[in-house]
Amino acid sequence: DLHSNLNMLKELLAVLLCLMSSVADIQKTSVSTCASQGSSYYYDVPSLTCSQCTTNQIPSIDKQQCVCSANAIASYTSWTASSGPSLQCTVCTGGTFPTKVQQTCIACGTTASSTTSLNLSAAIISATCIAYGPSSVVSGVCTCPVGYILTDFNATGALANNEGKLCLLCPFNTYVDSTNPYRCMPCSDEKMRRDSTGRCSCPSGYVEDSVLAAGSSASDASLVGIHVCVDQSVVQGQSFALGSFAQQKYYDVVDAGGAITSSVVVDRSLPFAAYYVASVARCKATRHTPSCQALANLCALTLFSSDHPTCQAYQDITKTVLQSSINGFKGWYLAMPWLFYEQTTQEVLFATGINRGVALSGGNSMLNLTLTTYALNGTYLGQQAWLQLPQQT
Repeated sequence: DLHSNLNMLKELLAVLLCLMSSVADIQKTSVSTCASQGSSYYYDVPSLTCSQCTTNQIPSIDKQQCVCSANAIASYTSWTASSGPSLQCTVCTGGTFPTKVQQTCIACGTTASSTTSLNLSAAIISATCIAYGPSSVVSGVCTCPVGYILTDFNATGALANNEGKLCLLCPFNTYVDSTNPYRCMPCSDEKMRRDSTGRCSCPSGYVEDSVLAAGSSASDASLVGIHVCVDQSVVQGQSFALGSFAQQKYYDVVDAGGAITSSVVVDRSLPFAAYYVASVARCKATRHTPSCQALANLCALTLFSSDHPTCQAYQDITKTVLQSSINGFKGWYLAMPWLFYEQTTQEVLFATGINRGVALSGGNSMLNLTLTTYALNGTYLGQQAWLQLPQQT
């Protein structure tokens, strides 16, 4: 009846006010305020608070996480009951330096360590000395061996009128563009290397998320996933059935004519087919913040269905973490986005930590709502006032 509905509305409003007053101070924190605290501070996106990088670490370019300093390599500790994977940075010693992906220390080559200045032309000639003329001519079009691009220029950069078209070896972390044989394209993951077939492949100990997502249907590998390398030990023994995690069910669907269909099943929803495998694997392996957020986003798209693999995966990860009251909120797990509200209505309703007054009229009658926004792939986009968002009419 009307009386009970009004009481329910008042109770929900009270809960909302309590929640808003509790998170207001958290929302005042931003990337810029954290950076202003010092060069070692960054904005921890999962907890929406400022944190400080530790030994041999520096804030990332976007100031949203810690990365290893330029002279160190990275590793991660395993998940424990009290904490997620922790970044560990070890400085390279003995005249060695980190690789680009900061996984191994190696020495500089003899040419790079020479005190004599490098001759750029010599370097180019050195790189092309193993290159040779086009291996075949097909239908009047010059072609090159796997991993080589065509070039019209010689080692000096001049048009190769005398030599003819040449083949130049691409770097091993690139592949030849199938639509443009004159261009080397970077692999989709820095860990990948070009294999004997010319395709970018993950190194030993890693597997491409797209291969896992496609399963037995290898032809689908180019259509699913985001083509990154994930730790094989993390996904070992885990089943990724495309027909399960990529399926989405919608209820009470209204068509253009106003007719309602009780349920509609989409066998392969693009966001789920693209992001699910990589999000689960990277979140579990290294507490990769965008991946954990992407997993939470996918769960939200199912309307938090406990039966869907995305929400099940999120809850399986949070079950391994004991710290479940970040910023004082039950259900906000360490290094994970806050997705499920675990406090009861009564716990919030009778909480005494409200730090501001509200009223039905006057200056305290306006509720200032601030949203923390993310892209579907989990990228943090910042905070925005509700009133500044485009309003639907």
